[in-house]
Amino acid sequence: MFIATGIYLVVIFLLAYCVRRHRRLRAANPLSLPYPPGPKPWPFFGNYFQIPSKTPWHLYGQWGKQYGDLVHIRIFNEHIIIVNSGAVARDLLEKRSNIYSDRPLFRGMHMVGATFNFGFVKYGPYWRRERRLFQQVFRADHVAEYAPRTMRAAVNMLRQLLDRKEEFMSCIRRCGDVPSLSMQLYGYDIPEVYDHFVELVEHSASLMCGYGFPGSAIVDHFPAVEYLPSWLPGMGFKTDACVARALFKQIQELPFEHVKSLIEQGNAPASFTNDLMNRMSFDDTDSREEAIKRVSGTGYFAGADTTTSAISNFFLAMALNPAAQERAQKEIDTVVGAGRLPSFDDRASLPYVEAVFREVLRWRAVVPLGVSHANTEDDIYDGFFIPKAKHANPILITPRRAMHMDERVYVDPESFEPERFLNPDGSIKNDFPQTAFGMGRRVCAGQHAANLSVWAAVASVLAGFTITKALNADGTVVEVSLEYQTGMTSHPVPFKCSITPRNSVAERLIRQSKVDSSTK
Repeated sequence: MFIATGIYLVVIFLLAYCVRRHRRLRAANPLSLPYPPGPKPWPFFGNYFQIPSKTPWHLYGQWGKQYGDLVHIRIFNEHIIIVNSGAVARDLLEKRSNIYSDRPLFRGMHMVGATFNFGFVKYGPYWRRERRLFQQVFRADHVAEYAPRTMRAAVNMLRQLLDRKEEFMSCIRRCGDVPSLSMQLYGYDIPEVYDHFVELVEHSASLMCGYGFPGSAIVDHFPAVEYLPSWLPGMGFKTDACVARALFKQIQELPFEHVKSLIEQGNAPASFTNDLMNRMSFDDTDSREEAIKRVSGTGYFAGADTTTSAISNFFLAMALNPAAQERAQKEIDTVVGAGRLPSFDDRASLPYVEAVFREVLRWRAVVPLGVSHANTEDDIYDGFFIPKAKHANPILITPRRAMHMDERVYVDPESFEPERFLNPDGSIKNDFPQTAFGMGRRVCAGQHAANLSVWAAVASVLAGFTITKALNADGTVVEVSLEYQTGMTSHPVPFKCSITPRNSVAERLIRQSKVDSSTK
């Protein structure tokens, strides 16, 4: 009797839930417009088991070719729209930015403590204040003032590569953009061999690989999981989350406390943090310091990880494309000569080097899936219904990888072809892969710094070194893998290549080089 009554009540509850849900959906979509097409979902699970745990952006691109520019999938009860076209993404994120500038609630990101980064927070007054603060140092004109430091970091990387060629990926991490960011944000000169701050960034970045995109964190779909004990089977990720949270706290606090102590001693060098500490006004000191910690930590962590990925992609591209490398080197020899390394003054006179730089950003997207957007209102696009984000729905994915591989925009997109950014006369086109930095109001706030840092590395390495495939002891070629690590920021799986000075003149120049003080 009691069992029958229980079953009856459950059935009544489910029917009531379905009716209520149906009415809510009908009210939101009175014209009964369809969702965009997509793969058929399973009951309850939706498309969860169809999405691979590694490099899911490849599948999203395939779905785009099969179903169209807008693809609808469902993960459990969450509706997700995948935008595989740059043109459609611009329509939504730029022309309708008033409703497509929000973020979903990243519960996984919150667990690991990554939401100090304002790029992951909801759209509103808090986000505007944090971004405005960030742009005080990362706007284009201010970044240009730090150009000598950026070029100095690139030259330091060249020096390290001379002596540590086998550890070139470590050199990129430690001597690429990290020293420039460290000096700019904290006035801190990073040692070339080992530094605790760099270790913090590397460790926390490795723990971030499992977060930030749909299906990556179970807590995003089942919030109650956050409150289960970590000793239960399958809850091991909670231990990693605790470690990551502690690391992110150190990323914010350790360099800040370093600057603060120097300010108290009266010998703090010029830096973003020092400047803000001296002139920023808040109702109380704690609020001011916490805001500076968050914004400086965001620039340090996000900038170091993404720039490292882009420079690694450049090395991979050069090992696989010797003709492009040779043409860029000839251009540098003609324009710059053999007596110095390139500077930012030369940039406008090096169109092919500029094309190589742009193709690096296009060929392998640093953030392949972008960062999920959420729309604050129901919308209709091209006859399809796009429901507004509710609760944790990561409603809009804009996979940059798919946009960069769009055959309607780029001929033979899998090939590395810098010429696609050149006019017939060899001049650079007024065409930049803008989707590399996102679109709309949530475009990457550090794009100007990244632009300078990656270009400086590309031009400097091309001037000083030749990159080829490595050889085994028996003289056979070591083939380079095109496999990538999975994460919000994607890095090439460690690979071997041969890095040799172009000649004795180039080697001597690197060892003796002094960076041009130009800020152009």
